Amino acid sequence: MRYLPKVAICDTDDVIGSKLTYLLEDHFSVVMVAEPLNLPRVLQKCSPDIVLIGVPENALALTMTSTVLSECGTHSGSPRVIAMSPVLVPELVVKLMRMGVHDCLFFPVTPEKVVERLQAALPQVSAGSTPSEADTGPLGTIVGLSSASVELRRILERYAMSDSPVLLLGESGTGKDLSARVLHELSHRSTGPFHAQNCGAIPDSLAESELFGSERGAYTDAVSRPGLFEVAHQGTLFLDEIGELSLFSQAKLLRVLEEGRVRRVGATRGRTVDVRIVAATNRDLAAEVRAGRFRNDLYHRLTVLVHRIIPLRERVEDIPLIADHLLRVLHESAVIRARAGHTPRRRHLSEEAAQFLMKQAWPGNVREVMNVLERSIQHTDHVKLRVSDIRLLH
Repeated sequence: MRYLPKVAICDTDDVIGSKLTYLLEDHFSVVMVAEPLNLPRVLQKCSPDIVLIGVPENALALTMTSTVLSECGTHSGSPRVIAMSPVLVPELVVKLMRMGVHDCLFFPVTPEKVVERLQAALPQVSAGSTPSEADTGPLGTIVGLSSASVELRRILERYAMSDSPVLLLGESGTGKDLSARVLHELSHRSTGPFHAQNCGAIPDSLAESELFGSERGAYTDAVSRPGLFEVAHQGTLFLDEIGELSLFSQAKLLRVLEEGRVRRVGATRGRTVDVRIVAATNRDLAAEVRAGRFRNDLYHRLTVLVHRIIPLRERVEDIPLIADHLLRVLHESAVIRARAGHTPRRRHLSEEAAQFLMKQAWPGNVREVMNVLERSIQHTDHVKLRVSDIRLLH
């Protein structure tokens, strides 16, 4: 008999529904909890991996959720709590996630999508992490409740167990640099250095010395210094916009990846380096290979582990939580810069403002949201931002 992960369903208002419960039984061992008061007994007896709670659209929603989270937090197994609600209300999403809910689902949603989201929560459960650890650890910086965000956290956790090269694809501003840093912090290299380099910012004439170092006298004004590979020894080197490297620099990079050794410009001997490479690009590298602008052999060397980060317009349900997270980051930055005796106020989004942000296209993705929020709070004293306070460029 195959093992089925255990899901306890706490649903007092029939939010989840009997049909969905029936379909979940094909993938999980399901136990029903008629009342939140019965949850401690179920936790003790069954030790579920996940608690799925139906959150009704009424004033009792947060109270009931708080009760469930409290019980789960005191249980030795610390199951993940996933909330399910009939309607997407941005303020409710933010409150639930702050309380410690691992994920939120909203109707309309297919049974297949529910199964997918529940299964996405399982690897972290089995790894022994608790909701509070996920919120405060490296994965907690990957904010979002969409299936794309849940999958990104799962992928980063899995890729962190390997030393193979990783290629992150996606539009500018989607968080490729943040994902690379999370990969490093989750890996066994976390105590080593993490260095990031935008390949598009290196002049082609200096690329070799920047990456591999130089010896004194190798060229005019050259000094003896290590390159990025040596600096990142026993750590991680993040090469952003790798598609910007010239074919000459690509050939040099390929040799280092194959041999694990670098030779400084002007040196006669190589040096062994132990570096994990994470690369990123917003280009279609396969098309660049076909066009002859990117080496085929380097492409295959870099694409051992690949993940495409979905643009914000395809995961709009993440926007309220991302915006709240960014406002918290801006607040913490303002506190650091504040004058003595002056405490900046923590800003929040009104429900109308959150809905307004969810309707925007965001071609600049999360980076653009950050800029808009920073601009907006400079133009208003309102603690709760209204739609009229949001300063878009267009």
